[in-house]
Amino acid sequence: THSYSYYKQLDIPVVTITKKMQGFSSVSISHYDGGKKIAQHFLDLGYQNIGYVGPTKTSTSAIKFAGFRDYLKKNGLELSDIIENVAPETIENITVYDTVIEYISKNGLNSDALFANDDATACDTIKALCELGYRVPQDVAVAGFDNSLISKKMNPSISSLSQPLIEMGKKAVDILIESINSDNTKIEECELDTRVISREST
Repeated sequence: THSYSYYKQLDIPVVTITKKMQGFSSVSISHYDGGKKIAQHFLDLGYQNIGYVGPTKTSTSAIKFAGFRDYLKKNGLELSDIIENVAPETIENITVYDTVIEYISKNGLNSDALFANDDATACDTIKALCELGYRVPQDVAVAGFDNSLISKKMNPSISSLSQPLIEMGKKAVDILIESINSDNTKIEECELDTRVISREST
């Protein structure tokens, strides 16, 4: 990820997708609202002991976590488990799997539903749970975030928050074309709506 100064010195129209960068137009979702929607999904299914797996202090992960935690608090619930880890740099990284195994081995698991910061984290979480003898979703439900290909291909398939990527791409192109054709330097921040895709893991 490059800095503001890097993109500014390119001297061409720039639109960021999925993340906002100060000084540039962007097309994104509300990660805070996304976290709330996952919490609502769990509550709608009747879960009361709910936990989180992922970063809590960095980037969009912190915003998802805040929306998730705040919505549960508003409904009278505190998080049963917070399994904190840094975001893996690549999908091959197994730090999440190791962290979940270590946390549960040391503390036990107080949750019957877990929100994983993204779909790769959800996969590693499910793998760790199965390794420890938990069944998903019979013993523990797991939801991810992004609705990536891995969420559909995993067994069990993973419930996940869907980002409207096609619409985001189209909107970003529209903003770029408008900027090129009119020499428009106005910064436009566009947030699109999301929804939870319910699958086998919940």
